[in-house]
Amino acid sequence: MVMVILIGVLSIDPAGQAQNMLDYLFPKIPAYRTDGPLTPPKFVIKVPLPIVPVNLNFYQVQPIAVNEAYVQRLVAAFDLKAAARPSRGEKWEVVEVGEEPLQQRSLTVYEASGGFSYMFDNLLFVPTDRQPKLPSEKEAYDLAIRFLMEKRLLPADAVRDIKQVHFSKPTLIERSAKDEKNLRDIVTSIEVRFPRALYGYRVRGPGSKLYVAFGEGGRIFGVTYVWRNVKKAAQTLPSIQPAGAIQLLQQGVGVLDAYPDCVRAEVTRMELVYWMEGPKTVQRVSLPVYRVEGQCVSADGKILGDFQAYAPAVMNAPFGR
Repeated sequence: MVMVILIGVLSIDPAGQAQNMLDYLFPKIPAYRTDGPLTPPKFVIKVPLPIVPVNLNFYQVQPIAVNEAYVQRLVAAFDLKAAARPSRGEKWEVVEVGEEPLQQRSLTVYEASGGFSYMFDNLLFVPTDRQPKLPSEKEAYDLAIRFLMEKRLLPADAVRDIKQVHFSKPTLIERSAKDEKNLRDIVTSIEVRFPRALYGYRVRGPGSKLYVAFGEGGRIFGVTYVWRNVKKAAQTLPSIQPAGAIQLLQQGVGVLDAYPDCVRAEVTRMELVYWMEGPKTVQRVSLPVYRVEGQCVSADGKILGDFQAYAPAVMNAPFGR
């Protein structure tokens, strides 16, 4: 089921009293499933709800001029020799072929956000018959920090605590065609993913990415950087408390990614986060939303799997400080 609301008005009764018209703000968050339940499942809260202030901050995204000078600074940072050229889709591209196919590198820069992707195009999933000698998580973390600092690409609000940094390890599966069995898994690289937080609240969405990938011997495979500069707005917005947000989800407001047969959504995690749009989208403000996670249960009590949802967290009535 896809439920996406940008700005809307809904009559709810979070306190069990007379109903009030609630004018809420909500970013256009995409749903990843298109075959969800026809009607929202019954949401059952299994964990304590987060404590949220009466008023919440929102952030103004600082515009960035993505021009030839901006792109050339990135070209120089990655020591690319090929020329940067504007491309269709409001982006700039640089492709350096190299002497061999495995040496080909590319840089794509998006005008809407200033975000970019740099990679060795043919190294991430190159076939191999052995396990490459990859850096450990601690070694990869240290390499990523050093690299980003040298290139002046490490934002001040990136979460650097190694315990909160995520490590992704792309894997190739060697399979026997004769026996139709998996013989072994080969981890081809290790990617260090830095989270972002704004005054203690995590940032979510495709516009919050700082990934650095390494291959054998600590060789850098690629960098993904989508990290808009923001400034706290002078005003705040009145919050929708968590219980009210759950009721909004129950009434079909927000975004829900769930199984088609989900009739009961058991909430095991709920947090306030800030949403960032993808690198191809122009974004003016970053709004707080609730991210809700848990398990889907069918009508016969079977656990179907996980669900994920986003719900409005603020009303459309700014307060001065």
